[in-house]
Amino acid sequence: MKKVFIADDHEMFRMGLRTLLGTLDSLQLVGEAGTGAETLARLRQTPVDLLILDHSMPDGTGLEVLQALQKEALLNLDVILLTANQSPLIFQQAVEAGVSGVVTKSGSGEELLLTIEQVLASNRYLTPAASKILKTAPWLGELTRRETEVMLALLEGLELQQIADSFSVSYKTIETHKTRLMSKLGVHSSQTLLALARRTGLLSDQ
Repeated sequence: MKKVFIADDHEMFRMGLRTLLGTLDSLQLVGEAGTGAETLARLRQTPVDLLILDHSMPDGTGLEVLQALQKEALLNLDVILLTANQSPLIFQQAVEAGVSGVVTKSGSGEELLLTIEQVLASNRYLTPAASKILKTAPWLGELTRRETEVMLALLEGLELQQIADSFSVSYKTIETHKTRLMSKLGVHSSQTLLALARRTGLLSDQ
C-alpha cells in the first residue's frame, strides 16, 4: 500500500481529496499539512511514497517546498503538483523541478486519480489540460533559469540596473541575459515581449 501525504492550505479541499483518495484501496493517507513549513516538518518524520502538493501555500510556493526537500535529500518520493494558476510558467518550472505530475485544480477528480495511478506506475504524467497550457508557451523551455528571472523582472517594469542590483551582478551581465532571451524569443523590444507574455497567458491583460 502506497503512503500519501496532502499539502494544501484549504481544509475543504483537503477534505475532498481525502474522500477521493479513499476510493483507491492501494493508497493510505498518512498525513496532511496546511503550510510549507509544516509539510517539511512532517515529511522529515514520516516517510511517504507520494506527496500531493498545492502550488500556492501561505508561506511560499509548492516549488519552494520541493526545492527544500531536494536540499535536505528528502525527495525519495513522487510529487504531484496542484495549481489553480494556469500560467504556463508554473507548468514549465514544475517540469524542470522534476515533479511527477501536474494537475489543474479546475480539473476533475477522475483526472487526479488517473495522474496518481500513472505516477505510481513510474510514469511522469501531465493531464490534457496541463499539457495544453504548457504548449501555449513552448519557448519557455528554451530559456535558462536566470533568463527566465530576468524576463519576469522586465515584465514587472524593472530597469536593468534595478535587476542587476537585486541579483547582485553587473549591469552588463543583465544586459547580456536580456539580449539572449529576446533573441531566443524573437522579440526586439520590451513592448513586444510584454505582448508575447500576454498572448500566451504568462501575464493577464489586467
